Amino acid sequence: MVGADDITSFSDNTVEAKLANSVYQDTKKTLLQYYPWRFSLRQVDLGGALSSPPDFSWNYQYQLPSDCLRIIQLENAQEYELYGRQIYTNVKPARVIYQRNVSEADMPSYFIRALNFHLARLFAMSLQEDGGKMNVFDRAADKETARARQLDAQQQPTQRIPDIAFTALNSRG
Repeated sequence: MVGADDITSFSDNTVEAKLANSVYQDTKKTLLQYYPWRFSLRQVDLGGALSSPPDFSWNYQYQLPSDCLRIIQLENAQEYELYGRQIYTNVKPARVIYQRNVSEADMPSYFIRALNFHLARLFAMSLQEDGGKMNVFDRAADKETARARQLDAQQQPTQRIPDIAFTALNSRG
């Protein structure tokens, strides 16, 4: 995309491979964290609480899964705090929906395309020292990310508005 030499592996002994190796994982994780991508969400019960938390405002402390990038929701709890890889809450049991770091095999093509443009933006400046190309890829990355978000949002059915919401309107006849 940027006009640099192709690489076959991140471990190749080329400038391109070394750069790709240094930025790929961070760029992928950052793009995953931009949005609650359906393909990257997981629901889990965190199991038993760890020892009592050192912060006395919370009753329970749980260990987060190793692939957790961020918490989307803690079931039945409005309040919690994260300290390192632990979540502190007053809820037991702790069931979370979290965003995980996924393997490339689990990434849909629309996400891969957006990721490619984000990487191209970095490579255009780092390898080609071309600010014009970087700006083009920056706009393309934003556009592809928006398209990917639209596609990802369609991966679940639309939620029906409960009939209760219209009770007052319906009673007026």
